[in-house]
Amino acid sequence: MLAILVSPARPMVPMSISRPPEVAYDPSAGAGAWEEIDRTRLRLHPARVPQPMPLPAAHEWERIDGSPWMQRHDVAEGCVLRLAGLADFRIDAAGVEVEAWPFPGMDADTCRHLYLNNVLPMALSRQGRLVLHASAVDIEGEAIVFVGVSGRGKSTLAAAFARAGHALLVDDGLVLEPGAASFMAMPGDPSVRLRRDSGDWFDAAGALPAEPLRYTDKQRLHAGDKLRFATGPAPVRAMFLLGDDPRAPLSIQSLPPAQSMIELIHYSFLLDVGNRRRHEESMRQAAALASNCGVFRLDYPRDYLALGAVQEAVASCLA
Repeated sequence: MLAILVSPARPMVPMSISRPPEVAYDPSAGAGAWEEIDRTRLRLHPARVPQPMPLPAAHEWERIDGSPWMQRHDVAEGCVLRLAGLADFRIDAAGVEVEAWPFPGMDADTCRHLYLNNVLPMALSRQGRLVLHASAVDIEGEAIVFVGVSGRGKSTLAAAFARAGHALLVDDGLVLEPGAASFMAMPGDPSVRLRRDSGDWFDAAGALPAEPLRYTDKQRLHAGDKLRFATGPAPVRAMFLLGDDPRAPLSIQSLPPAQSMIELIHYSFLLDVGNRRRHEESMRQAAALASNCGVFRLDYPRDYLALGAVQEAVASCLA
């Protein structure tokens, strides 16, 4: 996403046949070994030019600026996610096995990060798991979650809490698992991606820079002594939905469960858009989550000097 996917902006294209045709995605020589990643299996293939698709995309996603980002093409026994100019990922019908074909010029490491940041959440949604566009931090053993699309500041806000000594759970693509008493926020990849100015601001804390990714101009920082990541899940205490006005004054407003459910669905990863059964299951999970923890609207000025006040306001809200 780019690390972050925006909400689908175009309707599904009706399919003209009941069973999608097969596409030439054969296990060619040189394919890597299967990698076990969070209840999925990933296999990388050698780079290849994009193969023609027999049907129009079943669904399309766009970047915030309206440019194409990702398409879903339904094929036999699964679907192919085509990330614009970067790679194809074939996901099986169960959302368990994923095979990746980077386009020429994309290296294996970049392809793997595309998978972690963009494709894995979609595959997990096919398994029936609830995954949100959200960052999360562990504060005294409880997860505090910041929800929003790319550019809302959720990674910077989570990094601010990390600078204050709290452990990050995930930068984006938050997986939520129902537990005995509450939903559990699952830890993600131990790195954070920040826009250039945010990364420069955070570097003062002595974080370890990672290799840049070729598909985004964001800086990437590794976990280290100055950037702690949680190694285990934490129960969700509260969720803060970030407002989109970068000049708004600092305010926190509690949201009722019904509105919270709708908002959470809006910010969820959902591969099978239009699948009624999976959509209803996502609504059920979102409703259970909204009734299980506090959900708030958080507005604040996007100013690094204001981040301390935002942290204090969040702490007061949780007291």
